[in-house]
Amino acid sequence: MGGFCFPCRGCVCGFAEEFSELGMFFVVFEHPSRTACGDFKPHKLLYPYTMYSTVKSLTLALCMCLCAVMAQAGSLKTADIFGGSMVLQREAPLPIWGEALPGEEVKVSFAGQTRATKADASGKWRVTLAPLPASAEGRDLSVSSGDEALTFRNVLVGEVWLASGQSNMEWGLLAPGVLGAAEIVASGDYPNIRLFAVNKAVGNVPKTSFPHFPWVPCSPKTLKRGPHHGSFSAVAYLYALELHKKLGVPVGIIESAWGGTRIEPWTPSAAFKLPEVPQLKKLASPTGQFRNTTPSSLYNGMIAPLVPYAIRGAIWYQGESNLADADYAAKTFALVQGWRDAWGVKKMPFHWVQLAPFTYRGKSKEALPLSWEQQTMALGIADTGMAIINDVGDATNIHPGDKTTVAARLARLAFSRVYGEKFVDDSGPLMSDVVFGDGAAVTVRFKHAASGLKTRDGAAPSHFEIAGEDGPFVPAVARIEDGTVVLSAENVPAPAFVRFAWDQNAAPNLTNGEGLPAGAFRAKKNAAAEFPKPEAPAPKPAAAL
Repeated sequence: MGGFCFPCRGCVCGFAEEFSELGMFFVVFEHPSRTACGDFKPHKLLYPYTMYSTVKSLTLALCMCLCAVMAQAGSLKTADIFGGSMVLQREAPLPIWGEALPGEEVKVSFAGQTRATKADASGKWRVTLAPLPASAEGRDLSVSSGDEALTFRNVLVGEVWLASGQSNMEWGLLAPGVLGAAEIVASGDYPNIRLFAVNKAVGNVPKTSFPHFPWVPCSPKTLKRGPHHGSFSAVAYLYALELHKKLGVPVGIIESAWGGTRIEPWTPSAAFKLPEVPQLKKLASPTGQFRNTTPSSLYNGMIAPLVPYAIRGAIWYQGESNLADADYAAKTFALVQGWRDAWGVKKMPFHWVQLAPFTYRGKSKEALPLSWEQQTMALGIADTGMAIINDVGDATNIHPGDKTTVAARLARLAFSRVYGEKFVDDSGPLMSDVVFGDGAAVTVRFKHAASGLKTRDGAAPSHFEIAGEDGPFVPAVARIEDGTVVLSAENVPAPAFVRFAWDQNAAPNLTNGEGLPAGAFRAKKNAAAEFPKPEAPAPKPAAAL
């Protein structure tokens, strides 16, 4: 037998993965809320249900014994993120930290460097190794204190990225609908890509440890290991694969995602108090029981224990749960700045995926475009980027199956904006300005269109609409002219409003010369004018009422 478990150090609720590999159990337990030891529910139950209480009792007994042994084994520890087969970030200071007996000297050695420090009065210690070049040579990182020593083997140096968000980032390779999943997994023999996955956890304060799947070299076997449908995040892995193939260096990818979650739980409490986002101050002090919906709860449980492990940047795929939030751009600022402040990296790259078209029942057709608008507005944050994917959505599936294109577009942003590769355009076209003029024609100019504009199908640009001062919006006749799009409508002699792809199911055909799709927008001639009222929500299907 075999199986996987979710270790949580210092608690009788978890036991090391190695023990499950010995064939002792074929069941995994996890907490419904990571707060009460011994309060289990089955996570992966392969015994008959009638055996659940017996297996649970045996598991608890074994865990207690193991934890007692581990407690006597010594006090020297490193943070949970460290382990054999990990990747350290190249060309960056490398913090290494953990616990030891108060006042004890701790030495850390790796790649010809040795750093020493003393644990403080609470037993905490931290050293920082000097930046190192990329290396695919598996080396040992050792930590020692007194008679105790820890050795992490097969450690590489390369690029490390954090992948976070809700279900579209969590969506495992073995989850339903992932296009080409069998081939992707079967061809996943890349030992210099290393995978680390954080399991679900919440916290009312920033935690120092978390349940997780330890670092492993990527292989067809280890890709079938992770928190979602028993497999690693499809977008995260495919992103790492793009980087590894092009950069030719080891890549470490850290998955920390939870389906159905909003952006607020992923944001540090201090970030809600930033002067740039005064409207969010009320979120800084949540009350009541901490859940995965509580502001800062997932940052505390699933991100804070990673800090300050050296990473290059973060990719983010989230927003469905914040649909049509009028302050999502401000919340994105708080998230990005909060993470940058936590890591102490002012320009940490942060790239996100714009949501794909989807039919949200019971919502206005403009609810999703309002989210697209907010995600685009957030690009005003320095050192960020957005992958537009309105050409690979699925109106009937909130989890579109084409994860390869999503990862490739995120990687293109990284190649261009982080690694210095020259692209004519690294993003799909985004509206830069609209010229209404004095006549019936409206001219739309785009940025990220240096490679020109075209349509995927050779037809006229679709999904453009214009309206006069009194509305309503009507389809516009659109043509590409000198790198712009010119619009008109026979029955709108004096356009005052224009919008593009302003519908939850819009899959427009306009792209730049690189084939990257244009993003949705709306604009008005008079800044004080009000956009025509949005269409009423579609009724919910009877089954959902």
